[in-house]
Amino acid sequence: MGAQRWFRRCLQRIAPEERTVHEIGAGDGHLASTTAQQISLARWTGFDLVSPPGDWPASWGWHTGDCLQSGHLCEAPVLVANLVLHHFNDSLLEALGKRIENGSVRYLIFNEPARDRRYVQTLRLGRLIGFSPVTLHDGTVSIAAGFQGDELAQTLGLSKQAWDWTYQLPFGGAYRMFARRL
Repeated sequence: MGAQRWFRRCLQRIAPEERTVHEIGAGDGHLASTTAQQISLARWTGFDLVSPPGDWPASWGWHTGDCLQSGHLCEAPVLVANLVLHHFNDSLLEALGKRIENGSVRYLIFNEPARDRRYVQTLRLGRLIGFSPVTLHDGTVSIAAGFQGDELAQTLGLSKQAWDWTYQLPFGGAYRMFARRL
C-alpha cells in the first residue's frame, strides 16, 4: 500500500538532526530497516510487547513491554506508528495524547486503516486472489476500528493551537496522519 514510501517522504521533510524516531509497535523491525536503508536517521527506537528482531541494530534502542508504561516513549522528536493505533481504545489514545503533549515529540507520523465501508467491500474481493477467512475477518475488524477525518487527532487531544496536522486517504484503504507541533 506504499506505507514505507510515505513514511520516508514524511521523514525527509524533517531536518536530519531531528530524525530520532520512536516507533509504537515496531514488531519485526521492517519499517525501521527499510527506512534506514533509504534515508539517514539519527536513531530509531522500537517499542513493542515482543523482543527485538534478531537483526535489530545494536546502536538502536528497544523497549519491550507496554509502550504507555515506558517513560521514554515521547522523548524523541518523531513518533511513528504503522497499523497499530487502531488496536487502542479511546482511553488508551487519550493517555497517549497526554504523553505526547507533555513530551518532546515534535512530529507524529501515523499510518492506520481508514474506516470506510467501501474498503470492506474491496477486501472481500481478496477471496478471488486467495485471502484466507482469517485475513478477511482480521481486515474487516481493522477497518471497523480505523479512523476518519480529524478523529484520531481529536481523540489524542491535539489542539489546533499547538499542532498542525493533515490526513490523507490514499487509494487502498489507508488513513495517514502527519502532524507537526507549532
